[in-house]
Amino acid sequence: MSVSDLLLASLNPATRLAAEKQLDEASKQPGFLSHLLSLPLNKSNPPEVRTAASIYFKNTVKRRWSPDEEDFPINDTDKGAVRAELVPAMLALSKSGADKSDRLARPQLAESLAIVAGEDYPDRWPTLMEQLTSSFSETDYNVNVGVLEAAHAVCAPWKSQVRSDRLFSTINAVVGVLGTPLLGMFRHVTGILLGGGATGLPEEQHRPVFEDSVPEFFGVSGGDDGLFLKILAWNPEALKGDPEEPTPTPVHNAHQVIFEIAELFVLKYNELFETRMPAFVQAVWEMVGRMGPEVREDGVFAQSVRFLSVTVKSGLHTQLFSQESTLQGLFTRIVLPSVPLRQHEVEQFEDDPLEYIRRDLGSGSAASAGSGAVEVTGRRGAATDLLRALMGVGLEAQITAMVNQAVETLVAKYKSGEGGEEAWMHKDTGVYLLSAVAARGSTMQVSLRHGVTSTNIHVNVVQFFLDHVAGDLQAPAGSIHPILQVDAIRFVHMFRNQFTKEQLLPVLRLLVTHLSSKDYVCSAYAAIAIERILFIKNGGKLLYVPVFAQADIHDFANDILSALFTVIESGGTPQKIAENDYLMKCTSKPVFPDTLTPNYLTVLTKLVNILGAISQNPSNPNFNQYTFESISALMRFVCSSNPQLVEQFEGQLFGPFTVIIQQDVDQFIPYVFQILAQMLEIHTNTVPPAYSSLVGILFTPAVWQQRGNVPALVRLIKAFISKDPNSVDVRTVLAVVQQRLIPSRVNDVYGFELLEILLANLPVETLGPLFNGILVTVMTLQANKTPAFSYGFMHFACAAMASRAEGMGPDFFIGAVESVQPGYVAYHIYFVQFRPGARVVFCRDPASIAPTLFGPNGLGSLACLGRASGSCRNCANDYRLWTQLLTHVILPEVPRTQLRDQKVVSVGLTRLLVQSQHSVQAPAANVCYIGTVHFARSARQVEHRVGHGR
Repeated sequence: MSVSDLLLASLNPATRLAAEKQLDEASKQPGFLSHLLSLPLNKSNPPEVRTAASIYFKNTVKRRWSPDEEDFPINDTDKGAVRAELVPAMLALSKSGADKSDRLARPQLAESLAIVAGEDYPDRWPTLMEQLTSSFSETDYNVNVGVLEAAHAVCAPWKSQVRSDRLFSTINAVVGVLGTPLLGMFRHVTGILLGGGATGLPEEQHRPVFEDSVPEFFGVSGGDDGLFLKILAWNPEALKGDPEEPTPTPVHNAHQVIFEIAELFVLKYNELFETRMPAFVQAVWEMVGRMGPEVREDGVFAQSVRFLSVTVKSGLHTQLFSQESTLQGLFTRIVLPSVPLRQHEVEQFEDDPLEYIRRDLGSGSAASAGSGAVEVTGRRGAATDLLRALMGVGLEAQITAMVNQAVETLVAKYKSGEGGEEAWMHKDTGVYLLSAVAARGSTMQVSLRHGVTSTNIHVNVVQFFLDHVAGDLQAPAGSIHPILQVDAIRFVHMFRNQFTKEQLLPVLRLLVTHLSSKDYVCSAYAAIAIERILFIKNGGKLLYVPVFAQADIHDFANDILSALFTVIESGGTPQKIAENDYLMKCTSKPVFPDTLTPNYLTVLTKLVNILGAISQNPSNPNFNQYTFESISALMRFVCSSNPQLVEQFEGQLFGPFTVIIQQDVDQFIPYVFQILAQMLEIHTNTVPPAYSSLVGILFTPAVWQQRGNVPALVRLIKAFISKDPNSVDVRTVLAVVQQRLIPSRVNDVYGFELLEILLANLPVETLGPLFNGILVTVMTLQANKTPAFSYGFMHFACAAMASRAEGMGPDFFIGAVESVQPGYVAYHIYFVQFRPGARVVFCRDPASIAPTLFGPNGLGSLACLGRASGSCRNCANDYRLWTQLLTHVILPEVPRTQLRDQKVVSVGLTRLLVQSQHSVQAPAANVCYIGTVHFARSARQVEHRVGHGR
C-alpha cells in the first residue's frame, strides 16, 4: 500500500492499528518525511489524505526530531531536506486561492516549523529568518500572512522559556533580521486601513517582534508611533459584521493584540511606556463604554481589563487608581455590569454543562482561546481580577466596602423577587462578588481550583455562608434555580480551608445528596467538592495527615460511590461514560479499608465494567487514569489487611487486561502493567502460574519502544525478580539494562532500579561473573551522564555496599570496579573544557597526563603514560580507579540524598568506612571519612527541611 492509502486506512477504526504500524515502519525509511510533506501540496490528493499527511508529518517531527530521541531518530540528510522544504511548503498553502484543505494543513506545518526551529534555530538553521523575510510579497497578502504565521510559530514558544543569555541573543538576532521589514509592513498596512482602503486585516503580524524584544530597539524605532491608539479608535462599518456571530471580527482581534502588547510594555519596559499609559487607560475607558453584550467582544474586553489589572499590580500608578472617584467609576462602569451571567452563559449551563464547569475552573476552551500572552477568563473573571488587583495595592478596605454595599443590595433584590423569574441572578452576582474579594492571593480561578488559603480580614466567610449560602445548599431540588445550588457548592469548594472539620462534616453529607442531582453541573460540582474536601490534610513535622479519617465518613462512603457509579454508567456509550473525569476522580478518595472491605467486590465489579466499556474506544485520558487509580487504590486498601483477596482482583481483571494487551490499546497498556505489578507484589509466595505467560511479552522490543511503558515494565520485572529470581532470565534483564535503559538519557534511572533489584535477590555466584559487564556499560556512558544518572549510580553503589548477602559488600563492589581496568579512570576530570563530553584519563600528575591528551593518540586515550613507564608516582598505589570514582562521582551526589534513600546511602557509606579492607588504605581512607561526614551533615539538613515543611 502507498503512504496515501495507509493514511486513509488509519482513519478507519477497523484498519487503524494495522495502518499505523505500517506507517511507523515506513517512517523509518530515508526520504519518508519529504514524501509526506509533498502530499498536502498535491491538490489531486483527497482532502482527507492531505490533512492526515500534515498531521502525521507533525507527529513524526514531534516524536523523532530531537537529537536525544533513542528510537530511530531522523537522520541528518532527511533533516536537511525538511529544513529546505518546510517554509516553501507552508507558504504554498498560503497563496491566494487556497482551499479548505490548505487551511487545515497549514497550522500543522506551522506547528512542525515551531518544533524544528526549537531544536535547530539558529545553530543548525541560521538562514531561517532570512528565508522568511525574503518571502514577503508586495502583491499577495495571503503569502504575507503565511510568513507572519511562520514567524509567530517560531517565536511564540520563547514566551514560556527561562531567561538566558542564549535566548536573548537569539531574540536579538531575529529582531535584527525581521524587525525592520515587519514594522515597515505594519505601518504600511495601518496606513491603508486607517485611510479606508482595505477590507481585511493581517492579524498577529506585530506580536513576535514586540514580545521579549529589547528596549533599545523599541526606543530607536519610535515605539508605537501613536498607531496603536489610532487603531483602538478604529472600527469601520464594513468590518462590524453580524452582532449575533460569536466569532470576533478582525478589528476585535487587532484591539486585543494591541492591549496584549501594552500589557507587555507595562511588565517589561515600563520606562518606555509610562508617558503613554494614561492614554491607553483612557482608551480602555472609552472602549468599555461603547461595548455591547455580544460574545464576540468578550476577548477584547477581558484583555483590556487585564491591561488595567497589570498596570495596577505594577504599583507604579497607584496614585492614579486610588482616588475615590476613579475607584467608584471602575467599580460601577466596568466591574458591576460585567459580573452578572449573560444569556449565552445560562444556555451553556443547560446545553453544554461540562464546558461550563471547565470554563468556571479555568481549564476549558475559554482558558486557551486567547491566541496571545494571556489566559482569557471571560468578562466576570477579568472584572473580579481587577478588583483583586486593586485590593493588592493597599485598597482592600475601600474595595471591600463597595462590594459589601453592592452585595447587600443584590441580596435584597433577590429576596424581594425583583426581576421575577430572573431574580436568582441578583444573588448569583452577589455571591460571586463576595467570593472574589474574600479571597486573597492569585486570580479567582486559581483560588477556586486550589482552595483559598488566605482571606480578606474585612470579610467573615463562614458567617456569610451561614447567612446566605447554607440555605441554598440545603434547599430541595427544584425549589431554587440550580445555578444557586451550584453557587453554594462552589462556595464550599473554594473556601473549604476556612471551615473546621466539625463544620464540614454536615456539609459533606449534603454534598452526597447533590451527587444524585438531575442537574449535570450540580452533580459534577458536588463530586469536585467532595474530592477536594477529603483531600484536605493537616501538616505535621514529617507527614501530612488527612483531616477526615475512615471513621468520619464510614456511614456514607458507600452512598458516595453508589451515586458516582450511577451517574457515570448512565452515559451509555464509551464516550459519554468517560466524558466527566471529575466523577471518576472522586471515586478514589472515599475508598478506605474498613469502610469498603465488606462491599469491595461490588465496587470492583463496577470499575471493571466501566473499564471494559471505555477500552472499546478510549476518549478521555484523565478519566482513563482515574479509573485505573481507583482500581489500584481499592486493591491497596482491601489487600493490605488480607493479601489473599488479591486473587479476587485477579479473577476480575485478568480478562479485560488480556483483551487490552491483545488488542494493543496503547493508552491503557502502561496502567495494565502497573496493576499487574501491584497484584504480583501483594502475593506472599512465589510467582503464580497465571503470570508466567507475561514474561515473554515483557522482553519484546515493541513494548519498550513506547516510552510511557518503561516505568510500568520496570516495576513488573522488579516484582518478578523479588518473588522468584528464576522466573526471568538474568541475562535478558541485563540486556535490557545495558542496551535500552542505561544508555537512555530519559530512562537511565530505571536501569539502576533493575540493577539494585538484581543485587538484592541474586547470589554472588550468579551476579559476580556479570558484574564486570555492568560496570563497563555504566563507565562508558559516564561522560554523557545526566543528573539522574549520577544520582542513580551513587545509590546503586551504596546499595551494593549495603547488601548483606553472602559475598556482597564494599570489597566486592570495589573489586569489581578495579577489575574493569586496574589503575585507569575514564572520566572527564581534567581538561574537559577543551572538548565537552570527551572521555579522558585522570591522573594527579599533569606531567604524566599531558602527553596522553595532546600526543599522537589525541583526546580520549585511556592510557596513563606515566603508569606504563612506572614514572607516575600517583598511579603506584592500587585502587586508583575506585578512589577517583568515589571522589568525583559518588560523594558529590551524597548531599543530594533524598529522604527515602537515606537509609541505603548511610548504611552503604558506613559499611565502606568500617568494614572495607580497601577503604583503610590511603588515599581512600581520607576520602571515605570526609564523604561520611558530608552525608551526616546533609542528612541533618534534609530532616530540618522536612521538619519545617519545605
